Amino acid sequence: MSKWMKGCLVILALVALAMWWGYRKMVSVAAGPAPMVTINAPASRVFASLANADSLSTWMARGNKVVVSRHGLLVQGDTIAVQPTKAFGGRMDRIRWVVSSVIPDRLLALEVRDSTGVLAGTRRDSLITDGATTRVISNVTVSIPDSLARGSKSDSANAGAMLNMTSRMMFSAFRMESQLDLTRLKNRIENRK
Repeated sequence: MSKWMKGCLVILALVALAMWWGYRKMVSVAAGPAPMVTINAPASRVFASLANADSLSTWMARGNKVVVSRHGLLVQGDTIAVQPTKAFGGRMDRIRWVVSSVIPDRLLALEVRDSTGVLAGTRRDSLITDGATTRVISNVTVSIPDSLARGSKSDSANAGAMLNMTSRMMFSAFRMESQLDLTRLKNRIENRK
């Protein structure tokens, strides 16, 4: 075998190893505890930053453009549009979060829908007061459209396994982004860089 063929095999083996490691990491995130942070501030202060349209861009979806339909505290029905930065020059659609529930100092619930309006996932940020600190727990769910679920049942077992893997990866990605968002929120409130 020539040197370049051996080099290609080594690169292929490294790519396969990286994919295996990445998938295992995603599975461990999906199986782990819900994203959570404890913030040194009262619930009213945490909620004011969490559910205020003007402060979302400082902690939510870092590196992306966050656009809200109005200023001030979010109310049920408000839309939060997140425009992802372009990766490799491609066009990416906005991710639209819709506020589904707001309970001051206790809960902010969001739903993400695709371009056709089908529910793709939810995020519920619950606030729990513990003396002078506030714990924020983010529960995330991912919804697979019924048409895809029905199609995978009627197709081969491979299609079902692929759909399962895809939903796990989406769930893990939602949870990782949620944890990053909560960490940025904590750093913002506690004036950390």
